[in-house]
Amino acid sequence: MKTLILTAASVAAAFGLTAANASTVLTDTQFFSVTTGQDFTFEFLNPDANAGGTGTLVLDLKGDYIPISLNLPGFEFVTLTFDGVMGAAVIENGSVTSNTIVGLTLDNITEDTAFNDDEQFQATFIMSEALLNMALSGGVLRAVLDNSSGVNLVDGNDFNSFSLTYNASQVPVPGALPLMAAGLGAIATRRRKSKA
Repeated sequence: MKTLILTAASVAAAFGLTAANASTVLTDTQFFSVTTGQDFTFEFLNPDANAGGTGTLVLDLKGDYIPISLNLPGFEFVTLTFDGVMGAAVIENGSVTSNTIVGLTLDNITEDTAFNDDEQFQATFIMSEALLNMALSGGVLRAVLDNSSGVNLVDGNDFNSFSLTYNASQVPVPGALPLMAAGLGAIATRRRKSKA
């Protein structure tokens, strides 16, 4: 005699409603096409909303930025903003000199000086769950990297890159499914008893 075991999870899986806490990655790289002060808009339509925790944002910036060793504030910098989110973060001289975006925290920043007249910075931020959900609302995530007029195009390989990784929160199983599973289990038990 075979025993049929039904759980809310198995019923949800049968109906294709199993929730997964999969990692979502939104990434885009754009190259400089104007000689100075280019702005880059990164737009992602219909991203997975409802972040289930913090996210990691990596900005990779290569261009005619001032190296850390020169320490010339206010000359060549980039400003990060998000649509629908108040505040901005300013990166210059290899550090975040201003950050008024609530929930955005610098994790680390590195500098690569191996290029002629170019610097490459990689800044890694942690985005809080609240900030992520605010930025993801409305069916679009839009971020802007606004390079100051001192950031010049040196060669055809200068770029700004945006990469955001986060986990979308689990989709809750509808409350009726456990009841349905219990009902199907009762029917299976009743059929077994009536055949015996």
